Amino acid sequence: MLDVMAGPDPGDPFSLPDDKTDYVAATERSIDDLQVAYSPNLSIYPVEPVVRDVVDKAIDAFVDAGATVEHINPTFNCEQKDVLDAFYTFAKVRWESLFDNLETAHGLDPRGADRGKLRPITVETILESTSVTTREYKRADVVRTKVYDGILDILAKYDVLVTPTLGVLPFEHSEFPTEVDGADIEPLRGWLLTQPFNFSGHPVGAVPAGLTSNGLPVGMQVVGRRHADGDVLAASAAVERERPWQDTYPE
Repeated sequence: MLDVMAGPDPGDPFSLPDDKTDYVAATERSIDDLQVAYSPNLSIYPVEPVVRDVVDKAIDAFVDAGATVEHINPTFNCEQKDVLDAFYTFAKVRWESLFDNLETAHGLDPRGADRGKLRPITVETILESTSVTTREYKRADVVRTKVYDGILDILAKYDVLVTPTLGVLPFEHSEFPTEVDGADIEPLRGWLLTQPFNFSGHPVGAVPAGLTSNGLPVGMQVVGRRHADGDVLAASAAVERERPWQDTYPE
């Protein structure tokens, strides 16, 4: 599917030229020459010890497949709270724009009569919070640049970066965690290690890392250089060959 979808399209000004990557072939590629950086917490995220233990073991799959792995402590020159605040700043602007479009193009009233059709968290986060100022938006841009530069520094030396995908184990629906490994967190997104890469635009693959002793799944993410989707697929597929998971779950 990716082989068919990727490539330029005149109707999309953000599409990229075709770099002739064969994505299916990438999944069968050797990773003998791959340099892997592993960070269990990106230096700024709390991670439950049980999650870290599972991913620590899963990292051996890269070594077994022939890659070189090095543990790192990256520097982003910002804290997790800065990343989360920047995310909400961008999100508020996007949602406000969406609400404007619903009003003008579709005749809906998300700020009034149709407010009850929205998720309560959307109402709380967007409608019941103050609007974003231009200065706040530019400050969020600064955080995004710090995150991008931090990832760039890592991938200047390594081919891929590997981290846990989440800092917590699966939890009951709507029962969001309020702390991770003793640290207070923002319940909705304080446990997501994916946000730096939502900011940066780097390709990321999510790979099953294994199960805890009580059968809960843990995932890890493989981050590649910009436009190096083939490297991400090669590394991800190599892990799945070394640690096949398709028969892990009961029927």
